[in-house]
Amino acid sequence: MNNKDHTSLRPSLLATSICALLFGLPAIAQETVAEKDIERAEVEVLQVTAQKRVENMQEVPIAISAFSANTMKRIGVENINDLGNIAAGLETNVTSATQPKYNIRGIKTNDFGIGADPAVAVYVDGVYAGRSGAALVNFNDVERVEVLKGPQGTLFGRNAAAGAIHIITKRPNQETEGELELSAGNHGHMKLEGSYNTEIAKDVYFRGGVTLSERDGYIDARLYPNPQTEGEGDDYRMIKLGADSQQTLRAAILWEASDKTEVMFRTEFNEMDGDSRPIYSFNPDLYRDTDTLDPYGVYEQDFEQLQTRHLFGASIEVNHELDFATFTSITAFKRFDTENHTEDDGSANVRAYFASNNIERQKQFSQELRLAGSTDSGMRWTLGATYLNEDIYQHTVAEFMTESIDSFAINESLKALGLPPTGAPGMGIPGIIDMPLGTGLSGYLLGFIPNELAYLSSLTGFSSVELANMITLDNLGKPWNEFTDDFGDYTSYAAFADMTYPVTDKLDVTVGVRWTRDEKDFGILSYYQNEITIPIPGVPASDFGLAFGTEYVLRDEAGDPILDSDGMYQPSTQSNTWSKVTPRFVVDYQWSDDVMTYLSYAEGFKAGGFNSLGKAAPFAQEDVVNKEIGMKSTWLNKTLRLNLSAFEYDYTNLQFLRLTGSNGNVPVYNVRNVDASGQGFELESTWAMTPNLNITFNYAYLDTEYTRYALFEGETEADDLTGQPMSSVPKNRYFISGDYFVPLDGAELLFHVDYTWVDERSGSDARESAGALALLPYNPADIHGLTADNRVDAYDLVNARIVYISEDDWEVALYARNLLDEEYLLDAPGGQGTNTGSPNTTRGMPRSWGVQFTQRF
Repeated sequence: MNNKDHTSLRPSLLATSICALLFGLPAIAQETVAEKDIERAEVEVLQVTAQKRVENMQEVPIAISAFSANTMKRIGVENINDLGNIAAGLETNVTSATQPKYNIRGIKTNDFGIGADPAVAVYVDGVYAGRSGAALVNFNDVERVEVLKGPQGTLFGRNAAAGAIHIITKRPNQETEGELELSAGNHGHMKLEGSYNTEIAKDVYFRGGVTLSERDGYIDARLYPNPQTEGEGDDYRMIKLGADSQQTLRAAILWEASDKTEVMFRTEFNEMDGDSRPIYSFNPDLYRDTDTLDPYGVYEQDFEQLQTRHLFGASIEVNHELDFATFTSITAFKRFDTENHTEDDGSANVRAYFASNNIERQKQFSQELRLAGSTDSGMRWTLGATYLNEDIYQHTVAEFMTESIDSFAINESLKALGLPPTGAPGMGIPGIIDMPLGTGLSGYLLGFIPNELAYLSSLTGFSSVELANMITLDNLGKPWNEFTDDFGDYTSYAAFADMTYPVTDKLDVTVGVRWTRDEKDFGILSYYQNEITIPIPGVPASDFGLAFGTEYVLRDEAGDPILDSDGMYQPSTQSNTWSKVTPRFVVDYQWSDDVMTYLSYAEGFKAGGFNSLGKAAPFAQEDVVNKEIGMKSTWLNKTLRLNLSAFEYDYTNLQFLRLTGSNGNVPVYNVRNVDASGQGFELESTWAMTPNLNITFNYAYLDTEYTRYALFEGETEADDLTGQPMSSVPKNRYFISGDYFVPLDGAELLFHVDYTWVDERSGSDARESAGALALLPYNPADIHGLTADNRVDAYDLVNARIVYISEDDWEVALYARNLLDEEYLLDAPGGQGTNTGSPNTTRGMPRSWGVQFTQRF
């Protein structure tokens, strides 16, 4: 009998609040601000702080995409993920809010452990977010967002080798003003945003913002019993995957202490809970109710996912005008707690069962001191120093069944024979039927406890292979869990200097240098918890759990584990230090007031780290050399802005995580260092064709390849990606949008439409050779969203908004995202479940639509 869920009709607190405010809102506005200026005869002039000083974006010799609050509201940008469709060179994948992936010019970090650092640095009001998940919050009351491409180590520093994303919130000011925004849409979407600014005392100003949002799931799924806790069964209930609920509070107080000194206090709080990343298995043998693959249809899983996040941050920024420079101090503290309990195989088949629970606790303290000034000769300079301490803990549980461990070994054997993985019941169970002896779970027993099996053999007369098979058969249907605790204490020091000297009134030369030192202390404690027993008459049952996983503990000189006073294992510890001096050199020439070209050379650095999920030597630091030429320009009486950049880079020791294993070995994660190169071209343009019509066109071209790809033990030439494009990087991508304003009596009507096209690309774990394709349990040509050679197919998205803007400071909008309901995949099938015979991936968001009401007062 199939049990179905019935969705509750009880309204949530957020929904009730939105309804009440929607009908009572007109009474809130007390006065009308000045009449809106709707003259748009020129493109918007953006002021940015990419060089730690306020400058016109068109005068900054850096490849930068900047988005003002007005632009983001017009397009419907709500967080960093939305910028991935707009900014040339930026890719975002935020299927998991606690473990988002940011990619600039093809460079990202795919290691979700705390032993590595993000490749793309994210800053909020000048404060570095040590973990990417701590930066994915709503853009409520944000002034602008800057995406800086290429190494930014000189000024932005730590781990900005690929680039940096800087989020700048709105400052408190002397005005009493506010804004309230209400949204409602399909998939149960509800959102309330508000901000308020006022003077609270003489020379003291307050600004605060709040965001409450929730969304139901958008993918139908059959949820079967969890084999680890409930036992495997055929009954299921229908659920929705992809639900999300968030609450964000942000506040700032500005104290103008004197004509020369200001003090800014900022704080931020975010709480999120919902579903972790929904994934779909591409092995048809694993499904219970169908044998037809449809990643846009009904999913199956035997694990109910969840993810939560609690984020708090506070900072104090002091700016003081000296006679010769401006002194800036930013002191900040952040705390970040998350849990991500996720389905990793994307099926409800016990032979592929793989789930994981990732819990992180992070605290960081940072201090930046900076002097910025200029001389009578026009030279502009910046000197600074930074300090960062990060205290972080991660608890990871990899959850398997004995059947899925057996499947891993069997599928490795099939791979060696050039055959695809299987999940069919009875196939090779447990490595003794239809397969050579000892290739399944029994093979693991032979590899891990050979001495114990030899001793039992002397007692019973059975061979070790026969004993391993007997033990395996009796232990099917049991959990097999691996627990890993990681401890990190990381300290980073840096000093930097940057100088721009005007050689002539048109030619500037910029020289910058940064020294960085990272000191890391890391500990790992890993062990297995299982209930493997010996079903042999006359032999006592034994727990072999510790025999499978005590290698990641502190040991004495004899190799025996060292226990603490409570009899508990202690973590195995490692320490290392990485340091680097990274320069940048830029020459820019101002051909006219509207055209500037630049040539730059920059080096980047990301500290090495440790394998968070296995005992291994520290992996090396990343080094990058980036060369670039670009142009910033405005044309046609400042109605057309056209910015171009061409670049090439070479990476040494790019850090790359992969789950690997070979016959007789439990699968383990390894971090390899690879070399890679890339070259590309980016164009960003905005044209105010008429005062009422604006067109934006952004384009990015990127050609990358791995130039060195070291193999782990057990891997073959088929695993070597040397010469292949870097994973998950489209060669071409473009964005085009149009805004048309229609003047009305006392109002105006805005029609906005944008179109994004993303080229095909290889997946994170895809192998495009003929031999690799033969190992797939599906035919890629039969899957919408994949190419015949198992690449992610190209796709396009259309978004639209219609906004009625009243001169009385309110507006109402109708919006649609993915208007044409394009079905597309975010990655080629792969992931962690591949090793248990269940390659999987995630579909893109289906069409969403809604209504949005805004009142300013």
